[in-house]
Amino acid sequence: MTDTANALEFAHNMLRHHGLAHVPVEVSRRARSRLGAAKFKRGKPHMLQLSAWVVERAPWEVVREAILHEVAHLIAGHAAGHGPAWKRAALIVGCEPKRCADAEVLEYAPKPKWKGECCGLVWKRHRLTSQTRRGLCSKCRTPIVWQEVGTAA
Repeated sequence: MTDTANALEFAHNMLRHHGLAHVPVEVSRRARSRLGAAKFKRGKPHMLQLSAWVVERAPWEVVREAILHEVAHLIAGHAAGHGPAWKRAALIVGCEPKRCADAEVLEYAPKPKWKGECCGLVWKRHRLTSQTRRGLCSKCRTPIVWQEVGTAA
């Protein structure tokens, strides 16, 4: 488990060290299916976002790697994805130059509350928006029927 204040301090220090002191850090409870995100606005670094679920539940090594991973994205730029420019930036900041696995996220994130099934396809959601409720099956184009399957934290 990681203390949120320590994670924020580390993120701010890394951003400062790499010339991105102007980029704010946000810990989000809405980020449930990713460790973090590097946000851009008009092609420029805008925000480093971390999942509160991961910060509060994961060991420090996972949180640290997520922060470094997102800092590398901010350095490499929006168009870099996980390509060569991002891999170079990842090595500069000191993280593994690899895409984070979904399994890492699922280990610490809350379980989805809603599940929809049709034609052998399965969709899982933490919350249902009005747009999601009106969703159609991609195979047969009939409305997806959603069932509550758990309790989203």
